[in-house]
Amino acid sequence: MTYWLIGIYAVNIVIAVGALFAFRYLAGVLAGVNVKDELAHKDNFAFGLSMAGGLTALCLVMSAAVTGEAAVSLLAEATHVMTYAVSGLVLLKLGMLINEKIILRGFSIKQKIAENNLAVGTTSAVNLMAQGLIIAAAIKWVEVDDWTGIGAVALVWLASQFVLLAVTRLRMAIYKKRHQGGCWQDAIASGNCALAIRYAGQIIATALAVTAVSNIVLYAPSLILYSVAAWLAYSLAMVVVIWLLYRLVLPAILPGVDIVSEVDDQQNIGVAFIEASVFIGLAVILKSLLI
Repeated sequence: MTYWLIGIYAVNIVIAVGALFAFRYLAGVLAGVNVKDELAHKDNFAFGLSMAGGLTALCLVMSAAVTGEAAVSLLAEATHVMTYAVSGLVLLKLGMLINEKIILRGFSIKQKIAENNLAVGTTSAVNLMAQGLIIAAAIKWVEVDDWTGIGAVALVWLASQFVLLAVTRLRMAIYKKRHQGGCWQDAIASGNCALAIRYAGQIIATALAVTAVSNIVLYAPSLILYSVAAWLAYSLAMVVVIWLLYRLVLPAILPGVDIVSEVDDQQNIGVAFIEASVFIGLAVILKSLLI
């Protein structure tokens, strides 16, 4: 290993660690709380879950930002990594806003987390992780080491929001049908952790499906809108395939179990974790097939 590569690695590590330190303070500012008080004094587990999801998302983004060929100079390398790291942070923040205002509208995520609502903390954490997976995949998909790829990353991220929204709306519609007009958001806001865990599995599976598409859609800068449209279409198709396989596999794994009653009504987190694992496992298998 040459001194040049050691310098490149050192620059990447310093920026990545700096970003994690910055996030620790940014998390408190965005939530309007003192991180130490929430975690050590108030034992706010919901805030801890949400923050953990954000840290995981940031690490995923940073892992993508530091990949690729080494730049011609340490300054160029630092600029490249910082550009994509900052862009990723901005998209994560926008994702948080879309999650609260559009995808999970119906209650204040910030307020419920302040009230130590573990169900809401789980949904917040998993949505952040999903955002991180998608942004990281988009950064790796863009085969350029400068700022010109940021627009493509943003477009892929924007398309993915439609996929996450569609999956969430489907989850809400199914709940409403099963419970004579009942509201899924109200159940989450009331603290049904089993519902949140099931949803977490489906959202992570959706994010994995979206990231898998990067292996079958070519990055074409001159036809970027076409490429992003193809990414969106394939992502929706992947989600449908995962859903159909889930409907086929789950009854065989849990024969005779009234899953709706166990998760929706009895809040059985054990059954919910099994559902979540089926969603994620199927997504992992499909993603492996596309590599």
